[in-house]
Amino acid sequence: MRGHAFPVGDHPYRNMSLISKEGRTGSSIRMRLMNSRERVIEAINHREPDMLPIDFGGMRSTGINARAYKNLKDYLGLKNGVIKLYDVFQQLAEPEMEVLDIR
Repeated sequence: MRGHAFPVGDHPYRNMSLISKEGRTGSSIRMRLMNSRERVIEAINHREPDMLPIDFGGMRSTGINARAYKNLKDYLGLKNGVIKLYDVFQQLAEPEMEVLDIR
């Protein structure tokens, strides 16, 4: 699965295996951080995952404009690499593994 889910910015629980989350009734629920596959399965089954799954670069139709990709890399503080286009007409960038692996 090439598409990945990642939060924008630093996730406060990124180094923890369990997180506490407020339930709908205000009660605290402890849940394990999910991997990308588990996150997608939960969303498909209409259950709430630990964070929103995002299809980013999983296939050609889920691409990102080269200018938006540059802005994303700047926001994430990533300076290495060259932005490669895979669709010149639409100016779609091919996401680098450094960007896809951010959690």
